[in-house]
Amino acid sequence: MKKILFFLFAAVLAAGGVEAQEAVDSMKIFYRRGYRNVDLSFRDNRAQMERFLNLTEAALKNDRVEKVVIRSYASPDGTAEANERLSVGRAEELKAYLVREGNIPASLIEYHAEGIAWGMLREQVAASDMAGRDEVLDILDHTPLWIYDDDNRIVDGRKKQLMDLQGGKPYNYMLEHFFPELRNSVSTVLYLHIVAQQRSRSRLRSFPPKRSGCRSRSRCGCLPTRRRCLVKRRSLRRFLQSRVARIRRI
Repeated sequence: MKKILFFLFAAVLAAGGVEAQEAVDSMKIFYRRGYRNVDLSFRDNRAQMERFLNLTEAALKNDRVEKVVIRSYASPDGTAEANERLSVGRAEELKAYLVREGNIPASLIEYHAEGIAWGMLREQVAASDMAGRDEVLDILDHTPLWIYDDDNRIVDGRKKQLMDLQGGKPYNYMLEHFFPELRNSVSTVLYLHIVAQQRSRSRLRSFPPKRSGCRSRSRCGCLPTRRRCLVKRRSLRRFLQSRVARIRRI
């Protein structure tokens, strides 16, 4: 019985404290090759940023922002170590910009440096009709990032095989047409899910409202006499208290 009471109590707490999240808007900021700073003059970065900050400002005033999530990427050109640092730097620079220019509290911003955007590259290749498409997809799907020999030395890898394929023609094509799209940071605002809260309130309305006293039969269903209503409520309270006390003794 105690376990049942505990689970019921925990369920009530959980139902009252859950806040669903809903992604409602996002922006994509692009970077020049090898750069990490936010350059509003590059591509459509200015329009993206202004729209995003305007929406976020309004949401902050209404206390609706749950968090802002940044995911930053780099293209395969360059060394793996440099691309990892570049991915981290882009995320940090974008977070600093949002705090400085958008007045977004740093505590609401989280970021993830994803490194080289291999997944995005595969999507672009699969959607294209580039020469060597199937061979490129096979390398992306089945070749590990690094291949080691028995002495634990790197002897091959995904990028090397891409660069060697057909004399480098598919790689150079991707370098020109696909890689610029991979140098980006994707930022998404997450709001409280208002719909879930409204549903909870509607469920609560299905119960009769609590009133301080009885005034008419149509409003609370009690006898029309205020004294009789109060007596019934006191009896019900004593009954509930006795039930709780009995359960606690079990």
